[in-house]
Amino acid sequence: MRKICVIIILVLLTVAVFAQSPQKMSYQAVIRNSSNQLVTNNAIGIKISILQGSSTGTIVYTETQTPTTNSNGLLNIEIGGGAGFSSIGWANGPYFIKTETDPTGGTNYTIIGTSQLLSVPYALHSKTAETFSGSITETDPVFTLWDKSTGILITESQISDLKDYATKNMNNKNITNLANPINAQDAATKAYVDERTNFSVSKTGDTLYLGQNRFVIINGISANNNGVGVITQVPDITWTQVTVGASSLFTDWVYVAFGNNTFIAVTDNNCASTNNSSYVSTNYGLSWTSSATPGSTDISGIAFVPLNNNFVISHRCYEFTRNYSYSTNNGSTWTPITHSPNVYRYNLIRAKDYLFSNLYNSCCDRSSDGINWTNLTFSGSKTTSVMTYSEKFGLYYANDGVNFWTSSDANTWTVRDTLGQYQFIAGNNVVLAYKIYTAVPFLKKAVDGFTFNEINSLPNISYIYRVRFINGLFWAIVSVTGDDSKKVMVSYDGSDWKFLDTPSIAGRANDIEIGYDSNLKKNIIILPCNGGTFIRGKYDAN
Repeated sequence: MRKICVIIILVLLTVAVFAQSPQKMSYQAVIRNSSNQLVTNNAIGIKISILQGSSTGTIVYTETQTPTTNSNGLLNIEIGGGAGFSSIGWANGPYFIKTETDPTGGTNYTIIGTSQLLSVPYALHSKTAETFSGSITETDPVFTLWDKSTGILITESQISDLKDYATKNMNNKNITNLANPINAQDAATKAYVDERTNFSVSKTGDTLYLGQNRFVIINGISANNNGVGVITQVPDITWTQVTVGASSLFTDWVYVAFGNNTFIAVTDNNCASTNNSSYVSTNYGLSWTSSATPGSTDISGIAFVPLNNNFVISHRCYEFTRNYSYSTNNGSTWTPITHSPNVYRYNLIRAKDYLFSNLYNSCCDRSSDGINWTNLTFSGSKTTSVMTYSEKFGLYYANDGVNFWTSSDANTWTVRDTLGQYQFIAGNNVVLAYKIYTAVPFLKKAVDGFTFNEINSLPNISYIYRVRFINGLFWAIVSVTGDDSKKVMVSYDGSDWKFLDTPSIAGRANDIEIGYDSNLKKNIIILPCNGGTFIRGKYDAN
């Protein structure tokens, strides 16, 4: 006997939007034989049953039909024509439909299938809404006309009760200072809230103004507007003192540089016969080890070169067989370099792409790697020292003792105003010029890169020893009138300065270096001082 397959396409309940809903469901199926061929234009015997509760539940309705498939093997019938269909309680489901099929048109049903009726057929249950028994009683509200001229009458006793209730629920705190809120329970006017939530562009430039005298400075974009850059809170720094080496070796200048997660400090013997000392810290200043002696000549500075990850020092006195020394292994060994002319060399400054070292009566040396050096010329000028580079103006700054010079490439230089007795440092869209070792520490600032105007001197200062720009701040090492120790000050714009709460720094603390501890996510400050010790500071990077 051939096997015949029945594919059920759709079972639908047809509910019309008339007063009387038809009690029938549409049923479609495609009939295929065992060879997967359609059974077309053939009479089919089919028995339909509605089961309640499960696929093997109680039969609540049965009917039989003999429809004929069309040319596509599709048969269409309507279920529900027999007695008892209209009395099915569709709310008492679930219900299942069972089909039994005889492909020859008789009652020898060889194909049987059962599937659950889903939500659509239960629309027949909505027919119960056609009839309603009982009654609905509705009472309309009665409105009495209110004479508004009399107002709302509240007795003094009721007012007293309200005050007492409000006071108790506010913990005896009354709302005050409506115009100028101060305390937590005070109310606030709309104007007061707007003034503190205002977010706009400042009228005096392209700096973002947040309200309440707060600004956002965008480096390289923002103008240096009035009130912008005033430092309101100095970094919260934790200070400790760390022993480094013998106190006899820390009697004069000590220079510090950071690179490759390493601090290196070198001592300056001030042209004495004793050798210089070198100390290395690979744990961000917590401990230091004595390293190779970088030559017996006096040292005038140290710098790190990112180009080749080398440390470089400059020499100045006596032994002219070496002008510079460099280390490729973080200070373990030093390689001497001789570069003509053999004269004193002062300072070692890293500014943008180059190292610079000024020569006594012979202009300035420049190097990109700290190994190969070139002697610069400044139109016949003598000792000239390059001091800084300004990202804002794209210029290097140098002085020759009389004038200051600028260059965009550190090669071709233009002479500027007579400001040669000043040191230069750039940052936060300004350039500062300051004098060192003077009883009156003059400080000037240029917001256009060229015109330096004197600003208020640093308060209570006797001398300025060093100003550097690191991590978005100007850092100044100064001595205070009547106090032999050194102090550290910080500023955003070079005008407004704040003292750091720093331990006393004895001796010639003329340098400052800051590195970043990636494990602690902290900035680490190193300040050298007498007695073979460093002052170590730690503060959040943000």
